[in-house]
Amino acid sequence: MESIIKIVKCLLLSVVLFASFLCNAQKTTEQPGNPACGWLEIHLSGKNSELSVVSPGNAYNWKKANWGTPGPRYFGVYPRSEEWTKGEVSVLSKTGGKLDLRFSAEPPVNRSRAPEHRREVFYRQVMFDGKDVLHGKTVRASIWSICSVVVDLPANREIKIVFHYKTATKRPRHKLKYSPRYAGRVMLDDFSDISSWSVVGRGVNNDPALPVLPPDGKGFGSVKDSSRDDGFSGEIAFSFIKSPGEMLFRKQNVFRRFFNAGAICFSAANNNYACSINFDLIDANKKIFSQVCEVPLNAVGYKNYRVEISPDTVPGFDRMKFPVAIHQLRLVGPATKGKQTVRIDDLAFEVDSREYPGEMLKISPVYKNLLTAPGKIVRGEYFIRSGLPHRSEVHLKWKTENIRGEEYRSGSTNVKLEKNSVKRISFDLPAPADPTALAVTLQAEAGKFHKKHSGWFGISLPNNG
Repeated sequence: MESIIKIVKCLLLSVVLFASFLCNAQKTTEQPGNPACGWLEIHLSGKNSELSVVSPGNAYNWKKANWGTPGPRYFGVYPRSEEWTKGEVSVLSKTGGKLDLRFSAEPPVNRSRAPEHRREVFYRQVMFDGKDVLHGKTVRASIWSICSVVVDLPANREIKIVFHYKTATKRPRHKLKYSPRYAGRVMLDDFSDISSWSVVGRGVNNDPALPVLPPDGKGFGSVKDSSRDDGFSGEIAFSFIKSPGEMLFRKQNVFRRFFNAGAICFSAANNNYACSINFDLIDANKKIFSQVCEVPLNAVGYKNYRVEISPDTVPGFDRMKFPVAIHQLRLVGPATKGKQTVRIDDLAFEVDSREYPGEMLKISPVYKNLLTAPGKIVRGEYFIRSGLPHRSEVHLKWKTENIRGEEYRSGSTNVKLEKNSVKRISFDLPAPADPTALAVTLQAEAGKFHKKHSGWFGISLPNNG
């Protein structure tokens, strides 16, 4: 009998130990979940460059990446923490070169489970070889807004990278109160990238017989418009057989962007068609608030509209948990006589500019020349947009590198921008004599506000010569 009792005790102890092991394992594997972890990606540019991780420090998941531009690339995930925590890693390179440190937040395994604001991380005092490369600043980063710092990595010397980070705290239940002097705009879509929105619903109660798309199948996309400051606008093309008709549109890089927004801003021209625009908002709990913030369009030419996100415009506002995103845009109107168009431009959230220093400036390419012939002049053309509530002088630096990661040409300029405005800038450089590609990086700064853009210049001849 005693032997049986001993066996039972041993079995119970084994079960307890095994359960403890599973709990610890689960805590480790779920680290990339909610709220957020520290995430560091390091990339040594150059096709023949060499880089190794001598010590991953306190990163619990450090791997070599197989994506991106040529050159070795690693990423590490650090334990999540709502208190300031030290992260570190030691690297060594035989070749040395330009090392890109990219600080972000680790996306969860199931992205649909956690809204973006729960994946934001603060970083401060990033020490590289004993020097703070952030120069005393504190930055906020996420999987959509990455903090990138390029440093010179010496050859044949072990370098320790030490940084401090913490998870962003939870957002307030209601919108932030901020003075109009700080009311900046986060551009959600200025329609200058020749993209389009997806049609996700049509007709009253989604009855497909009511609205009819034109023969070209276009619903809501970018068109040229010389009256707009960037030369483009969004156009909804449709026809409604019966009244009332409605169409719903959605765009991925709009509905995935969550902000502590106080208002929705846009410009529109109804082209003599009495209609209205409203929105479906999604909050931090993934609760959808349908047909809110309705705006009647009452101008033939372009008119600027602003509608607050408040109890007056959002039924159930007290249950809304910020930040929010625009889940869908809805056009509602009477029956039409044939094809009708409505134009919408510069869709933006109004936010506290101090909270989003990395979102107040925007750099976007002018989609004009896809390729440049070898030996000719490459022209880089870009739109520089400011969402700041005041005039600003933006310092813009640009740099190009060849496929080996070596600097090819660089330059800088200053751009003066009015509040909520855009300017078109360009620069020329000689193309290499042989077909290749040039990586281009632009960095814009206006005080504490900043933005970075990366792209490519193609140097080649068309297939038909």
